[in-house]
Amino acid sequence: MASKLFDLISNLSFRQVVIVALVISLIMFSVAGLSIWFLLEQKNHEEVQPVVQEPEPPQISMVQVVTANVTIAPKTILKEEMLTLKELPSDSAPPEAFTTIAEVVGKPTKIAIHENEIVTPSKVYDSPNQIGFVGTIPPDCRAVSTG
Repeated sequence: MASKLFDLISNLSFRQVVIVALVISLIMFSVAGLSIWFLLEQKNHEEVQPVVQEPEPPQISMVQVVTANVTIAPKTILKEEMLTLKELPSDSAPPEAFTTIAEVVGKPTKIAIHENEIVTPSKVYDSPNQIGFVGTIPPDCRAVSTG
């Protein structure tokens, strides 16, 4: 087969050989160009279709705090029905706020606590003994009244 091809090429003129060479080179360049174009198109389609991920909503940590159900007057002993638990974002709740109703029940208030207000240690006394004048006297001191 190679001898037949060689005989065919030797019978062609110089001009015919140049034309055959140009046709073959055009075919080769076209095939190579189309191959590269298909490969780049395929890669482009892979890059164009990324996996879309939904952003996760930020997780807000919540904390329960004790709040007043009603407005409570100063020097009032706190009862369970006056209080409720509310859930708030931890960054908006005071860090010293009471987290259970049991911590507060039986304690007297120092100041008025308004409805829906958060109950903190600065608003209540530790014990009923601290109410009034007697509660202002330090434990290592005595008070004498004259009159």
